[in-house]
Amino acid sequence: MVGATAPIMRVPDAPISGVASTIGLLLTATPPWPEQRVREKMALFQTGQSSAGESEPTFIAGQMIEKARTKTEAKDRLSTAKEIGLVLHALSLSEQGVRATKPNTMRAAIKAELPKASYPDLPMKEAAE
Repeated sequence: MVGATAPIMRVPDAPISGVASTIGLLLTATPPWPEQRVREKMALFQTGQSSAGESEPTFIAGQMIEKARTKTEAKDRLSTAKEIGLVLHALSLSEQGVRATKPNTMRAAIKAELPKASYPDLPMKEAAE
């Protein structure tokens, strides 16, 4: 294990609807994610651990969510929708084979609009910068 954070979308910190919404979006997207992949990716995300390094998309997303939850100003926190969008983006990058990304890239991906939940069809050729 290279990095570790607390389980991200656990019930005390996030409404159960946040977890259910994320899973529901993945399973009902067009095209939908395979159920087994959703289970694997969400289980990995929930562990808060990274075996690939601290630049791994799911690990970065977890850190960003945790950090935003500690902010006292509402404008500095992430809404539940933005948290879900961040998780969707991280899972999609991970599924496409992206092994490293940066918080600024992740933040930019959810700033204008939330990412699509559809299953990625082709691996990315380069890591997100």
